[in-house]
Amino acid sequence: MRIRRGRLVRVHSGPRDVYLLSRVLQDRPDEACLALLDNCRRAMRPDARLLIIDRIPPDGGAFDLALLWDLHLMLMVGGRQRTAAEYRQLLDAAAGLVLTDSCPRVPF
Repeated sequence: MRIRRGRLVRVHSGPRDVYLLSRVLQDRPDEACLALLDNCRRAMRPDARLLIIDRIPPDGGAFDLALLWDLHLMLMVGGRQRTAAEYRQLLDAAAGLVLTDSCPRVPF
């Protein structure tokens, strides 16, 4: 396995098996996320996987640190926390990327 660093704003040369976005989408508004996801999708082979690591607030409105982080993101960088359903919509809008699974967060 080789890990290669890339830039978010351009399509990378050569296809990869796995693409990883860790705490990247939460810092950006939907339009910027769509552009970034489109770059990933164009670089990906049909059998490649995109892994997204971000906080997802709990369902039902229960208090969680993610909710405070959401406020911070909105005020500081125009981003926000997204629910699993919102990620599903965002990925679908990015030319057909599909959310196949999500995992509960592990407490930090």
